[in-house]
Amino acid sequence: MARNWFLQEIIAATVLLMILSATPVVQAQTQAQEAGRRISQLSSDERQAVMELMMNLMSRDSFEKRMEQVREQMLAQVSEVAAQQKRPLPYDASERMQRAMKNAISYEDILYLTADAYVKHFTAAEIREIAGFYTTPVGRKLARLQPEIMADIMPKISDTINDRVLKAMQREGLTIRSVSSNQ
Repeated sequence: MARNWFLQEIIAATVLLMILSATPVVQAQTQAQEAGRRISQLSSDERQAVMELMMNLMSRDSFEKRMEQVREQMLAQVSEVAAQQKRPLPYDASERMQRAMKNAISYEDILYLTADAYVKHFTAAEIREIAGFYTTPVGRKLARLQPEIMADIMPKISDTINDRVLKAMQREGLTIRSVSSNQ
């Protein structure tokens, strides 16, 4: 069981490193700025429609809550690794992580990146129609509950993927051995 957990952590860390190395912070900031420029070039009617939709899909409050959840999950993982390596975290690690995340990505960045994706796939009329749905009681409920729904779904998806990838790796003869002889 401990070995399975270790393999899962290695896979998760590898995927995270691949994502981080593939999209450096500067590149991510540039992408958000470029998306913001593209959105600002839309007609005022189109820009208003897509930005209203984005804010209905994700309020600032739900963004802040999601970022807090991500920060807590990341801090728990970092704390666990630090404990395994017998390296204590600084007493203010939580505050540092919070500052790092706030400096790394803003609500506006997420809105622009999401809006940019929507305008690539939907016409202005379609965006208005989608926005109209999110002004209905069911649409508002969906927008409000979507973070909770995703929080329910993502661990299950992650666990399923990790389990299946580990088994597939083992079938392919790709096993990961710990440097410690007792694992």
